[in-house]
Amino acid sequence: MSVPPVVVEESPHADDIAVVAQGMRRHALSQINGAESQPIASFVRENGLVVAGIVGRIIKNRLFVDLLWVEETRRNSGLGSSLIRAIERAAAEKGCRDVLLETLSASAGNLYAALGYRPIAEIPDYIPGFAKLVFVKSLA
Repeated sequence: MSVPPVVVEESPHADDIAVVAQGMRRHALSQINGAESQPIASFVRENGLVVAGIVGRIIKNRLFVDLLWVEETRRNSGLGSSLIRAIERAAAEKGCRDVLLETLSASAGNLYAALGYRPIAEIPDYIPGFAKLVFVKSLA
């Protein structure tokens, strides 16, 4: 059987990306016995607008935090800490044993450490000039 040609595309079509993503998702689910990720999020709204939020997913007793954002004018006010604590409580109530999160921000890393997160990995120059920091925290 001959191997079809490999083509590099600099502007791939969204449908083609979706085929790869769906195939990877099906394979990943087969490896973890079909455990779907359950989305979870917490937001701070002011006048109906989101000014801060945290978004994650739960897979098999672990909360993975994907996004944490606080509007620039509201940073250093405790909103980030409040969001993290809120999602940790909700995850613990759903049976999560720990939380895993990543950041490229040294200041966010300091916040996570202050909230009891333990650094478990650092990838220097993940993006030139930025290290990727990986943290975990037990909810037990």
